Amino acid sequence: MNNKYPALVATKKKPEYKENPYLPISSVGTDYTTANETNLPAGSALMTDTLDGKGGGSSVLNNNKGITHIIHAAPKPRGDFKNDADFIRQVVKSVQNSLFLADREDIQKVNPADELAICLVGGGIYLGACPPSQLAEGIIRGAINQLAECKNLKQIIFVDYDKNPVKYFEKAILEKFSQEIMNN
Repeated sequence: MNNKYPALVATKKKPEYKENPYLPISSVGTDYTTANETNLPAGSALMTDTLDGKGGGSSVLNNNKGITHIIHAAPKPRGDFKNDADFIRQVVKSVQNSLFLADREDIQKVNPADELAICLVGGGIYLGACPPSQLAEGIIRGAINQLAECKNLKQIIFVDYDKNPVKYFEKAILEKFSQEIMNN
C-alpha cells in the first residue's frame, strides 16, 4: 500500500497529555502555533460527547442512532494552501489524529461494537477547487496506515455523504485500490 501518508507517532509532549485539565484532543504532527483561543491546531482533532457535555443526559444522536461521541477533525480550508497536495496532507493529518484520539480514548472499551465513521473531511466548503477523488484517496490511505498502528481501535467505516450523487470513497476504492490489489 502507498505510504505517502505514514501513520502518526505520539511524542507525548503535546499539551493534550496534560492531566489537569484533561484535554480530549490529538494534535500529533501539527504546528501547535496555529492554535488560538477559538481554533485547535490545524490538522488536529477534538472529541466531544453528544449529550450534555458532561457524559449524561440524552440527545437525538444518542437515543435514535446510538452515537455517543463525535470526533471533530480540524483542517484549514483549501484556500489557505499553495496547492492541493498540501491541503490533502493536512486533511489526512486531521483524520489520522481522529483515529489516534479514538484509539487513545479506547472508544470500543464501553461498547466493543463501537466504530469510527469517517466522512469526506475537508469536502464541502473547505474543498475549494481540490479534486474530491484525490482527497478521498488521501483520506483512505492515511486512515488505513493509522489504523494499522492502533492498539484499541479495530474498525473504521468510510461514509460517503448521502446527498452527493458521486460516492468519492467508493470510487477511490474501486478505481485506485482495486488496481493496486490486483497488481500485488
